[in-house]
Amino acid sequence: MKLYQKGATLIVVLFVLIFMILIGTLAVKQSLVGLNIATNSQIQSLTRQTADAVFFSLERDNQDSAVFQKNLSSLGLFGMVKSDAFFDKELVFCYRPKSQKQVFSLQNASIVYPVSGTEVNNSELGVTGFCQYESGDYSSGRDFMISQVAVKKSSLSTDVPFKFYPLGTDTSTVQLDQVQPVQIIVTTIIPGAASATGSGWSSFDTQINDCFKLHINEKSTKYPDQKTVAECFSDLGVPYSQQVMDYAVISYASKS
Repeated sequence: MKLYQKGATLIVVLFVLIFMILIGTLAVKQSLVGLNIATNSQIQSLTRQTADAVFFSLERDNQDSAVFQKNLSSLGLFGMVKSDAFFDKELVFCYRPKSQKQVFSLQNASIVYPVSGTEVNNSELGVTGFCQYESGDYSSGRDFMISQVAVKKSSLSTDVPFKFYPLGTDTSTVQLDQVQPVQIIVTTIIPGAASATGSGWSSFDTQINDCFKLHINEKSTKYPDQKTVAECFSDLGVPYSQQVMDYAVISYASKS
């Protein structure tokens, strides 16, 4: 006598297991997406805070009248970019709070400007001003972020009388100097969070160094095909943040 089994218990159990596996996989995937969103948000927040620290440090340094007057000189932070010949050039330096008391130092600064659609000249002051992927150039003791600063002549118009002067300024009580708007661009990266392939400290050191020193910081109208620092890091898969601030540099003294 032959006995035949009836029912679908085994098949049902298999379907239940497959269903549970699918649910578990989707849950893990959703968790990873949520973690990635949170990480990106944290990265953007940290890079913005670092850029703000650069601006605050620059403003703090120039509250010292001696430092401010030095920066107004022809070899100073603001004096160099004041010339019309500097319009297409950028004065570049790395934010190195661990090794420099003041944010700007001429001996640790460089100049970069485009000379063609793909090439730049970065040797006018040497290359010591460009950030490098090394411990000494990190902007904090945790070796997490690197920030490079570019200063250039701003395109803001100054043809309106007293446009950038404080309220109440007049020619009978002060000795006026020409107002020079300058633009300061801070690019901050987090190399350790790069999404490109590779592992270890030196995986992207050459590419990161080249992004800093072989590209301009603001898009050139004369050479629109010239890649910017931000575009280079975007292509490399390195998280970055770029903040721009325009300052009106004003120097005046009361007449005796």
